[in-house]
Amino acid sequence: MVEQQKSESLAKRELVGLWGYMLIIAGVGMSFFQIYTAGFGTYPAMIQRSIHLAFGFFLAFTLYPMIKKQSKSDVLKIVDIFIGIIAVFSCLHIIITYDTLLTRMGRPSQMDIIWGGILIILLIDMGRRSLGWPLPLISIAAMLYSYLGPYMPDILSHRGVSIPRIIAYMYTTTEGLFGIPMAVSATVVYAFILFGTFLIQSGTGDFIIDASYAIAGTSRGGPAKIAVVSSGFFGMISGSTVANVVSTGSFTIPLMKKIGFPAYFAGAVEAASSTGGQIMPPVMGAAIFIMAEIIGIPYIQICLAALIPACLYFLSIFFTIHFRAIKMNISGNTKEELPNLKDLIKKRGHLIIPPIFLVFFLIVMRYSPMKTAFWSIPIVIVVSMLRKSTRMSFAKILHAMKDAAFISVQIIAACGLAGIVMAVITQTGLGLKFSNLLITIAQQELFTTLFMVMFVSIVLGTGVTTSAAYIITSLLGASALENLGVQEIAAHLFILYFAVISFITPPVAIAAYAAAGIANANPFKTGFMATRIGFAGFIIPFMFVYQPSLLMTGSVFQIIGGILTAVTGIFALTASLEGYIVKKCQLWERCVLFATALLLIKPGNYSDLFGFLLLTMIFFRQIASLKSVYNYIKNGITGGNNDKRYQN
Repeated sequence: MVEQQKSESLAKRELVGLWGYMLIIAGVGMSFFQIYTAGFGTYPAMIQRSIHLAFGFFLAFTLYPMIKKQSKSDVLKIVDIFIGIIAVFSCLHIIITYDTLLTRMGRPSQMDIIWGGILIILLIDMGRRSLGWPLPLISIAAMLYSYLGPYMPDILSHRGVSIPRIIAYMYTTTEGLFGIPMAVSATVVYAFILFGTFLIQSGTGDFIIDASYAIAGTSRGGPAKIAVVSSGFFGMISGSTVANVVSTGSFTIPLMKKIGFPAYFAGAVEAASSTGGQIMPPVMGAAIFIMAEIIGIPYIQICLAALIPACLYFLSIFFTIHFRAIKMNISGNTKEELPNLKDLIKKRGHLIIPPIFLVFFLIVMRYSPMKTAFWSIPIVIVVSMLRKSTRMSFAKILHAMKDAAFISVQIIAACGLAGIVMAVITQTGLGLKFSNLLITIAQQELFTTLFMVMFVSIVLGTGVTTSAAYIITSLLGASALENLGVQEIAAHLFILYFAVISFITPPVAIAAYAAAGIANANPFKTGFMATRIGFAGFIIPFMFVYQPSLLMTGSVFQIIGGILTAVTGIFALTASLEGYIVKKCQLWERCVLFATALLLIKPGNYSDLFGFLLLTMIFFRQIASLKSVYNYIKNGITGGNNDKRYQN
């Protein structure tokens, strides 16, 4: 599972020769270490996380130059070699002195403070190189707040923490930069990254894309719907928005343009669909594993809770594409233009077995996420051997292991820096102060508090990784929501959704800009269209906060009722935004449809009934007879409708 953001565009060296081989050896060695600990037990927490960070340091300072101008050079600068060696030794100090640290009951020595200070500085530099400046600056600001506590405004003031105490807390305990984020990175996250790279090397990613073509290609706007299907499935492998855009968008965007969709719309569909990959169970993104650790809920329980909202998000994109395709009279592809599903299943259908085993291990066997990933990896290798065309060679296995290590660098940097912020929040009591501040400003009003937490999540998500944005916002805002009666899992998923949706939220819509590059479209126009297509992502979190049955809590009747209401509301919302159901909607009809969506968001028998009545009124106003309904359904699925009533 990959988590990449704006940092993917940062300069990265392409090393050859001796240093290129050293990088490969280090990457493969890191994967061997992670596989061994996943299967046969981790080392003590500090040692496990220190080794994990040491590998990350070596790869980061080797892959990412100090300044961008060095990126075109294959020569590794002496200064980077020197810094990398020092960074590794700052981690080795913990490993070497671990036993004495235990006998000292955690009391730091002078050498601990020195090496700790060096490690913190180099971790910030690692983040700057691989992620850009936003998260390192937030970490620096957090430590300054810790030190300058007595000089803060009264509502945020505290006694202050000395520099040696800050360093000791960050470096010699499992509450600082070696805390929960680094723990999850060193265990579960890396295991799933490795599983994902093995799936990609086995050809499973290509099979998913081709199967999506075969399934959805004949429907109206087929390539656009393929983008939704393939991005949703591919997200279960990668868990990365930008990786989804690059991987599936290179196929889907040109096809969308070919059948008549504008370039900016094609890019926006791919960006919005790929964004949903991070919220699509069973794998999702790295943040979901951190969430499980923070709130102490089994990973599979979070996946089950997130399933209905994720399906609603993708359904809203389907509706949008369908309405737009009918408006533009865009038909689906012919069967001759698409891969044959039976042939695909016959030749490569076995590649779907590893993801099935993944779900089986999680749900039926109740394995831990790390153990699940550990046993799923050899299954990928074995299954790939069933056909000569998909067989993984030794070189591909090494390539998968190397790729996993390279991908992990940005996650390690993000988790380390997020751990610093997390430590400051807990050490200074900032989380409680911020929670009280939110409640005071919102005056105990839930909707206002939700809106403020949404804003913080989106703002943080535009500058840092999803995991870091989730960690920081959840520590600051989750308790405020819980104090107002929101379920714990709903509060944390609410924050995660908006950290993810920031990928398509202008002005820093990373996924949209990546898709615009592939589509050769205007980035800002693509970004705003992606926001419009993925607008349901802004509404769905409010829906499951007010209607917890969407998180699979409550009776079967409540869950089914909640799903029906939510689907109807999403239909009304997308019809309102597109201005189309059977024919072009008038302005007042769009307003009524939007009001219908709002009525169905808030639970209540009367509001739901009124919403259903409004939608029925608009629908039958546009369709005058049952014959029209039949023609709409028949022609709306595959296209071929020449009736001008169904066009703009």
